[in-house]
Amino acid sequence: MLEKVAKRRGDNRQPKTLTLQFVDPDPSAFLLHKLAIATHSARRNKKEKDIRQAVYTANFVLAEKSETAKLAELWAGLPKGWKAKIRRSLSQAPDILPLEKGVIERLQYLLE
Repeated sequence: MLEKVAKRRGDNRQPKTLTLQFVDPDPSAFLLHKLAIATHSARRNKKEKDIRQAVYTANFVLAEKSETAKLAELWAGLPKGWKAKIRRSLSQAPDILPLEKGVIERLQYLLE
């Protein structure tokens, strides 16, 4: 497409190549991050969305042994205050996603 536009304009230069790099977030870190930020008062209108994303990500994390190990390792390194925020968000999750109760309970058990 870019070549056609360049030729129409009489420009014989090669079109520039654009390279984009994307960083995929670590699912375990993403899950903990979403649960932690869901407690911030400035994000009150996004709380349900953050909790939903965390629980849906937990489906993958709990199904993969390596991701579950990463989650446990990250959890062990968190300060007590962050852990309390994450537990608070997780305690609200069954009201938001009642059909995901099993995943939520497994996650709560892992993050004791």
